[in-house]
Parts: sequence; C-alpha cells; structure tokens
Amino acid sequence: MGSQEKHIELRISHRGSPYVAVLGGRSPEYGFERIFNPFHRRCVRLLDGRQEQVHMLPNSSLTYEIEEVRDGKRVRWYAATLEGDATIYHISRYGAQMVAREAISIRQAIREYPEMPPIELEEE
Repeated sequence: MGSQEKHIELRISHRGSPYVAVLGGRSPEYGFERIFNPFHRRCVRLLDGRQEQVHMLPNSSLTYEIEEVRDGKRVRWYAATLEGDATIYHISRYGAQMVAREAISIRQAIREYPEMPPIELEEE
C-alpha cells in the first residue's frame, strides 16, 4: 500500500462484539477519551467459515484501542498509525497513555513502547 492511499485496512475477528476506537486525550473516569467504530467497516466470510470485520483506518497519525476475540478469549490491544505509512504498529497501553497525555509523540510510542502480551478479559 503506497503512501498516497487514503486508508489502511485493519482486519479483526468478527466474534464477540469487537470494536476499534480512536483514542484521544485522558479521561479521569474512563482512562481514555474514545470514539468507537468511527470508520467504514464491512464483514467478510473467510473460506474456513470464520468472519472478519474489515476497518478502513485513515492514513493519519492516530492511536487506537482494539478489542476482539482471539482463541476464544477477549483481548484488548493498542495500535498506532503514522501519516504516509501504511503499517499498523502494535504499541503498549502505557505508550498509548503517554501519547494521550501528550508526554510523547506517536513515533516515540512506536519506538519505545512496543506491544506487550494482550490483556485477556473475562467473558461476560
């Protein structure tokens, strides 16, 4: 995907009410300010019968919180994108928090705080 393209494709499991949220600043009540599922998405069925949600992320510098089901367990992970770069970078929650506090740039979070193992959530 070239830097001139307008969107970055993110595919996540369709099971268990997944979401992709754009992260904003810090919220004292919820941890992060979030905008849930703001991007065009569609569902596709794979040859093995599984379904995936396809989210079209803008080619901009943003951080995201993603929640999905992996191997039967709910996981939450954090990602970042950079304008002009079609890569989705996995970052740690701490890195996302530092960006939300405006303590570091997204580029620094990608470099200094890569993703930790996913957080497993209890089934509801």
